[in-house]
Amino acid sequence: MHNFDLPTLQDATENFSMNNKLGEGGFGTVYKGVLSDGQEIAVKKLLGRAGHGLDQLHNENGSLDNLLFDNSSGNALNWKQQYNIILGIAKGIVLLGEGHTQTRTARVVGTFGYMPPEYLARGSVSTKIDIFSFGVLVLEIVTRRSNCRPEVHDSVNLLSDVWNCWTKGTVSQMIDQSLDEYSQSQARRCIHIGLLCVQPDPDDRPHISSVISC
Repeated sequence: MHNFDLPTLQDATENFSMNNKLGEGGFGTVYKGVLSDGQEIAVKKLLGRAGHGLDQLHNENGSLDNLLFDNSSGNALNWKQQYNIILGIAKGIVLLGEGHTQTRTARVVGTFGYMPPEYLARGSVSTKIDIFSFGVLVLEIVTRRSNCRPEVHDSVNLLSDVWNCWTKGTVSQMIDQSLDEYSQSQARRCIHIGLLCVQPDPDDRPHISSVISC
């Protein structure tokens, strides 16, 4: 795991330029960044002091959504770009830290398809919420299917569909068949990680540092 100092992040994001802004929400603003070696990262600039705002969920930005699900744009991202986005978001979550205790909020805020059951049912808030949201996003990126906008109103949601395919051993059919064997192996590993991250019990979900080391 790498830790970056502020000047490095400023250089990568062009001093947090609005041109690199991906989205914003209760925790702060997320920026796209490019390191000196060309590696793409996601940088979350927190609002106020670190740890503040755990009673809110950040709103998902539409940029990646459009690239993944807008059929008019075609296959805008290749697998290497998709994989780097997944890794970059995981590293971005590490900026939040993993030492926060469980808290509770009286107001549920966020996009429905990305919110875990414990938050919807009890307003329970912890860093495992970010893990759940990350897992949903990983599954969306790999399958290019939205968990929030099913094509058919009464269709099985994405998480259930992926889990069913995983248990049946048919999850490969949800992966781009044009990928080479190594890339398909990476995609299957990402699906496995995504499923671990969206487990109903937050205690069963991995820490983001474990995800990055996989």
